[in-house]
Amino acid sequence: FLCEIQEDLPCLCFDPDKMKQVCINLIDNAVKYTPSGGRVTLQAFSEAENLVVKICDTGKGIAEEEIPHLFERFFRSESITEKIRGTGLGLPIVKEIIEAHSGNIEIKNIRPSGLEAIFRLPLYHV
Repeated sequence: FLCEIQEDLPCLCFDPDKMKQVCINLIDNAVKYTPSGGRVTLQAFSEAENLVVKICDTGKGIAEEEIPHLFERFFRSESITEKIRGTGLGLPIVKEIIEAHSGNIEIKNIRPSGLEAIFRLPLYHV
């Protein structure tokens, strides 16, 4: 696990319990879908007026046609669920929390392999 956090991040205004839930879910997913010997990376930095958090893994990724459905309740990927248990509720809940904080989230395949979850939250300077 590699963690790269910008040292001088501005102060943020958010619900710490909800944001903890977001991070735990996204990191847990990345770890679950990364094979032994793979890598999970978390990056946090400011960009324009946003905090950007990226969580990347070196798993096998997901079928492109399934990506638009990842935030649907109870959706389970046909391509990656063979050994992984879950309800299909984690990512929809993550999206609701991020949007409740006026942010957005996207998930995409990265090359040569793996997924990248990126969420952005507006910075509120205190």
